[in-house]
Formats: sequence, C-alpha cells, structure tokens
Amino acid sequence: MNTLSYSLLLGTILLGTMKMSDACSCALSHPQQLFCIAEVVIRAKAINRTVHNSDSIDGEIQYGIEMMEMFKGWDKITAVHDVFTPEESSMCGVDLDYERKVEYLLTGYLYNNKVTIGLCGLHKPWYEVTSFQKKSLTDGTYKKGCEYCKIRMCSGEQCDNHYSDTCFWGDWDNGDQWLEDNSACVPGKDGSCSWQSSPDAKQPIHEGHP
Repeated sequence: MNTLSYSLLLGTILLGTMKMSDACSCALSHPQQLFCIAEVVIRAKAINRTVHNSDSIDGEIQYGIEMMEMFKGWDKITAVHDVFTPEESSMCGVDLDYERKVEYLLTGYLYNNKVTIGLCGLHKPWYEVTSFQKKSLTDGTYKKGCEYCKIRMCSGEQCDNHYSDTCFWGDWDNGDQWLEDNSACVPGKDGSCSWQSSPDAKQPIHEGHP
C-alpha cells in the first residue's frame, strides 16, 4: 500500500471512530482513490435494515443486501450478505434506501469479518455511476493505478505541477467533475502516471488550466 493510500485509509478510520458532535467530515477524494484504499468494492441492492444498540455510542445499522457484483475483495471474502455502518450520520454512518431496493456502488473495510461502510467511502446509487466508471471497475483500469500512481488535490497554479507518479485533480476555480466521471490515473508505458479518459466524453475547456 503506498503512502497516499495509507494516509487516506488512516484518515477514514479515524473519522469513523472519533466522537464528532456536529457532523462527519471527509476529505474530498476521486472515486479511484476510494477504490484503491477499500478492501471490498461491490455493486449491491439494499433490501432491509436492522438497528443494533440504538441510542448508544456503539449504535450500528445492519443493511441486508443482495450483491450483484464484487469488483474487489474476492481474496478476503467470497460473498457479502450484509453491510454495517454507524447509526449516527455524525459518526459517518450511511443511509441506504432499502425501502425502494436501490442498487449502490459501495466501498468498505473488513472488521471482524464484517463489511463496514461509511460516508467517507463510496455509497453511490448505481444509476449515477458513469459508463467510464463502470468500465474502470470491471476491466481493471482503476486497479492499474493503485500500486504506483497518486492522485493529488490541487488548486490554481498548483495544478500545473508535474510529477511522474502523480495525477492532479481539483482545480476548483474551474471544476473537475469531468475527471471524476470520465478519467482514471494510470501508469503509461514509460511508467509515468497520467489521466486516462473515456474517448467518448468531450473534455470541457478550462481557462488557464487546460
């Protein structure tokens, strides 16, 4: 696990265990980063909900799920039938729409052989997952960048920096939703990392930082 992945994982764990009185706070991350640091990545439908230890610091929600696909985690667990999350949103708990049986893209961690999910991971309705993201999950594009490549947040002139192992993301003056939806950071033949994008998605023109 590289330094960035370890830092993101540590930050997520800390956010999930801290006693936060107001709200959960998560660092903004590219979907590929969340894929790389997760132990389990699945496409699943939430079908029921059970609350354990309600109104206590250990309050936990257990969602029964129907798993459609597993994109990461086969080396650790063969199937997922339930996911667990803190009861309180202030503890980074996730609210899944089980009443309408919504399908989600979920990332999680294994703790005592249970898959735990949180607000700082992916919990995106499947109908919002872009075609490029679906392809990157299934054909190994996201996985290609996990070992060596880093994705770094930037702003303004910082986005003009160039490092062989880094893809910059987050020029907030112009917005980089396009990179989130249509790109992955992967190593090329020369070993340097760069954004690989969907050939069908037209990249927007940004002033100052193309």
